Amino acid sequence: DNSGGPTVDLRFSAPRQGTFAVGVEWGGAEPAGITYTLAVQEERCTGADDFEPNNSSSSPRTYSAPGVSGVTCNGDEDWFRLDSSPGEEVNAVLTGPGADRSKFELYDANRPSQPLADSIPVAGWRTISFTGVPGNTLLRVVGMEPMAVTFTLQATRSTPQVCTADAFEPNDSL
Repeated sequence: DNSGGPTVDLRFSAPRQGTFAVGVEWGGAEPAGITYTLAVQEERCTGADDFEPNNSSSSPRTYSAPGVSGVTCNGDEDWFRLDSSPGEEVNAVLTGPGADRSKFELYDANRPSQPLADSIPVAGWRTISFTGVPGNTLLRVVGMEPMAVTFTLQATRSTPQVCTADAFEPNDSL
């Protein structure tokens, strides 16, 4: 605004690479003599967030309920340690803008070079369900976008019901 009037600064993160339209509207009839300048500045993600260094399986951030947040982009890895008990059923969910375009994998802490499972993308988020193993489980988030992706990781745990004798015993065999 060259006339000394108000300046508006709008910032947003594009959810993906692509072409975007920016519209300028007035709150009524367009006043005569108003000019504006549109400037676009690309800010590439550096891959660092407040939780670094958790970029490898040897330095994971410990997961704590109700959830943890992070930022990742373009190949940045964020590792999280989730302690689980044998037989415990765990559902880990990754949410946030762009979470469905991030890589989200499950690893055994004793063998971090081979993923146990990859997540399933579901309408804007990713999920992994697994049965706990002795020791630590690792969850790995890898950014696949050139712009920053902010995410939240949440895990729910439950203990499966143990089958016991019922009123129809003995009927467990043919």
